[in-house]
Amino acid sequence: MMTLRTIFRVLLISFATFGFSGPKGLTKEPLRIVSDIDDTVKLSNSGSFFRQLYYGIFEEKAFSGMRMLYEALLGEAEYSQRLYFVTNAPTFLEPLKLKFLGNFNFPKKHLSLRNYFEYSSPLKYKSETISQIMSEHEGNYILFGDNTEKDPEAYETVKLQFNHRVTEIYIHEVTSREIPNGQKSYLTAYDIAIDEYLKNRLTQVQVKRIGEEILKDSTREEIQPAYAYCPPRFREPYHFGVSRFSQKFLKKYESLREIESKIHEKIYHHCKTD
Repeated sequence: MMTLRTIFRVLLISFATFGFSGPKGLTKEPLRIVSDIDDTVKLSNSGSFFRQLYYGIFEEKAFSGMRMLYEALLGEAEYSQRLYFVTNAPTFLEPLKLKFLGNFNFPKKHLSLRNYFEYSSPLKYKSETISQIMSEHEGNYILFGDNTEKDPEAYETVKLQFNHRVTEIYIHEVTSREIPNGQKSYLTAYDIAIDEYLKNRLTQVQVKRIGEEILKDSTREEIQPAYAYCPPRFREPYHFGVSRFSQKFLKKYESLREIESKIHEKIYHHCKTD
């Protein structure tokens, strides 16, 4: 019969071998992010070739809160290791993309650009590149893109292939184009932060910081640029019907809802004056 001392020693050895989360295979899967660049984290106006060229060469601006959001989701220690940028921009623009990422403190370790000689189709390039990343690196993925080009369709293809490993798909609402069912549209990083908080992947403190970062920016461009689409919910003043929070828990989320209302009013003012 095993004594208490022997049992205790066995437990210590088990924890040292497998960790407190249990043996390999039962541990929580690491979270990874695949993100587009243009019109997802960087102002580009991808729908216009000449405006995209202007933003690419003469003016660099990042959407407020996106870097902070990615770092909050992945953790400071894993931020540079688990964030993958996949852009349809041609390979000759790599120096400009690396410069942008560096200037706005995004990690530059994983950057894929499209070789136009190898891929004539942006949809094929994105879906195959992301599929390769997911095949080589374990874990669950959140995909970030926009609706100016083929991100929704490419991400849907990846979702069908990897199913449960694609935890969420967030699409930046730059145009009025509809996206596939199951994908979530957003206008600011705070929209995503709220959703991720409600899924217990972010803390209330992290969400507040992202919201405050957005409110701190006085220029319109970093929040909702003039070239972008104004969704109907932002063409009216803030009210409970446009909140991402359920009315059932308004008191619980009061401080977060207050930030949400301030961001909404800022965008509402921009949309109203267009």
